[in-house]
Amino acid sequence: MITFVLYLVSGLLLSWGLFTTFSQQSKVKKKSERLRSMFGFEEVSNAALAAGITLRLKHYLLIIVVGLIIGGVCSYYTNNILFIGIGFASGMVVPRIIIESIKYNRRKEVLINLPGNLRLLISKLRDCKSLQKSLETSLPLMTGATKPIFEKLYQALLLDVPIEHALKQAQQEIRFRKFDDLCEKLLMGHKDGYHARSIATIRDNINEIVWDSQLLVEVDMKNKMERMKPYLTFGLCFGIVLICAFMEGELVNSFSMKISLNTIPGKIFIATMILTAVLGLWKKEKYLRLNLDAL
Repeated sequence: MITFVLYLVSGLLLSWGLFTTFSQQSKVKKKSERLRSMFGFEEVSNAALAAGITLRLKHYLLIIVVGLIIGGVCSYYTNNILFIGIGFASGMVVPRIIIESIKYNRRKEVLINLPGNLRLLISKLRDCKSLQKSLETSLPLMTGATKPIFEKLYQALLLDVPIEHALKQAQQEIRFRKFDDLCEKLLMGHKDGYHARSIATIRDNINEIVWDSQLLVEVDMKNKMERMKPYLTFGLCFGIVLICAFMEGELVNSFSMKISLNTIPGKIFIATMILTAVLGLWKKEKYLRLNLDAL
């Protein structure tokens, strides 16, 4: 009887311990999920993964904390508590600006680097008569952002992956319509043979990709000047406000009056200006930068 009671008590204690452990893990998990949704981490994390970056929650929260600290320091020296909110908003916006910039630059690098490596690949195709053999001879000479994509394509063909699936994987990584057309021609050449007419058609397709890449560089350079204008605009706006504040300060010193920016409406005004500038610099890329994903 005593043995049975001891077993029963031991079982109850073990069950209670397991229940407590799982309950604590569940609470920790719920808190983590709440933090992720509260600060918009999931959206930023997914955007970072799309750009090939791993962003952890602690790093994201650290950026927000740094923004709060900077906002707190500005609030202390300007006697404007609204700067704390601006610091918090900036901490959430800055990672998005950085991720979008990295994603755009990597995408542009792929599209600009693609024609050179394609030309190198096709130059070997007529002699090798095989996509796998052409990749084998051209890969040592390839460079840039698209080389790893062609290396994956070659490794897939070495493992006897069907050429349709291997090319489909390359298309998903490059995401360029004219490259999709090129892959269809490569697939037709694989079935019918890479004869002179097939090679000529493929070369014409590559020439179109080269023309698009050159146009992309030209448009991006012109567009870069347009993307610099918001910095100048916001800078001039703040410059005018600061100059007016200085002139007003000189005028009211003798009358012991408050400068407008030190009043509550003035604090709200300057805080709104800064917040608008932060959001404007973030969203300007969406409207002034080329949409490379639509190519």
